[in-house]
Amino acid sequence: MTRFTASLGLLLLLATAGCAASPGLDLDAEALLDPESCRGCHPVQFEQWSGSMHAYTGIDPLFLAQLRLGQEDTNGELGDHCISCHSPVAVRAGATVDGSNLPDVPAYLRGVTCAACHQIDSVSRDHNASHVMATDDNLRGGILDPVQNTAHGSVYSFAHDRNSRISSDTCGTCHCVFNKNGVHVERTLHEWRDTVFATGDLTVQTCGQCHMRGVDGVAAVSDGAGRTAEQMPIRRIHDHSWPGVDTAALDFPQRDRQVELIQDELDTTLLARLCVTPIAGGVELVVRLENIRGGHSFPSGSAIDRRVWLELIASADGQEVFSTGVVGDDEAVATTGDPNLWLMRDRHFDADGEPVDFNWLTESVQSDLLPAATTNDPTDPDFYHFVERSWPLYGVSPDRVQMRVRMRAVGLEVLDQLVERAGLDPVVPAEQPTWNLGSTQLTWEGQLGSCVPY
Repeated sequence: MTRFTASLGLLLLLATAGCAASPGLDLDAEALLDPESCRGCHPVQFEQWSGSMHAYTGIDPLFLAQLRLGQEDTNGELGDHCISCHSPVAVRAGATVDGSNLPDVPAYLRGVTCAACHQIDSVSRDHNASHVMATDDNLRGGILDPVQNTAHGSVYSFAHDRNSRISSDTCGTCHCVFNKNGVHVERTLHEWRDTVFATGDLTVQTCGQCHMRGVDGVAAVSDGAGRTAEQMPIRRIHDHSWPGVDTAALDFPQRDRQVELIQDELDTTLLARLCVTPIAGGVELVVRLENIRGGHSFPSGSAIDRRVWLELIASADGQEVFSTGVVGDDEAVATTGDPNLWLMRDRHFDADGEPVDFNWLTESVQSDLLPAATTNDPTDPDFYHFVERSWPLYGVSPDRVQMRVRMRAVGLEVLDQLVERAGLDPVVPAEQPTWNLGSTQLTWEGQLGSCVPY
């Protein structure tokens, strides 16, 4: 069986565009769905994408385990709710209905592929995979004057131009999710809309401007009609790596590079301050955290899964006198029983008010995230958006206090449930990294009443 006949739904989809390419074009409608067709002319973009979580999501064992459990918990009512974002081309091609057969779907249809983004014609809503896919021979992008070529039609699209606010809706349609109960369980796009990144007149930063860094280069190395890379126009081209906080658990292309990119992003996301102040009968440890680079809350995305916490250790004469957030790399932070723990995440609850770990069960959300900046005006009270916590210590006076913020993309207790209930390979929890945010690693050894940084 060929890829082209693998799915009746795919045939029906392609019938609207015609199975053959338009006159003068090399790629037919099926080939336009295959990332390998893009590789020859766009090798840099293909390499970056191939190591990204967009490419990985089609084989991600963590996602597949969550999908299996979600279908089981909802008796199949979850339907295409998850898979429509995690493998949109496969759904639109009719190769899968609910993702239950995703491992058997042709590889070129799985994940968030080139076509999954560049065949988006418009966005009908800003959430829940509400992007409208084109069925013509044109691929859409943010270049105003695309080079016409022999491979496919090329057209400019506001929905893909990172300098356009509209482009954020293109990302947000999958990064803003309401569950089947109507609860807003992932809010990244809506978080961004309330920030100075979205509302500033001269400082607008769209999703693409932050998550797709630009460099000067050629968008394609050939036009198929004889022009070489040296003859192609210089453009502002954009990185297709999209580092976030999730990483591949399997052996996957450019995994080490993704880890480096994520660490670089995390190291400068927060601004931290640590103060030790005298109080009656002791001292008070005061930690301030401010989300200075995130264009949305921190953490964001599937914040029910995220675990961001403060580790704080005070000592006197070399002896520990207080600690919170000291968690082993193989220990689930949410189950430590630490009464002083500062844990940043979303907590979800069912209809009875009981905590749940999976968003298809969610009826309400309690959020404890670090907000993003909403104004650049220092005279506006909202300019100060830091969050501060304090811990009083009585009868002791530490001479050394250390802190750092740590993060896991998915809580180990969630992963353990997926191992037990959904057949997740135990190697996945073992491969889960624990990140240390560089800008938050501070040591105080000063006079009472002082802070670091000063």
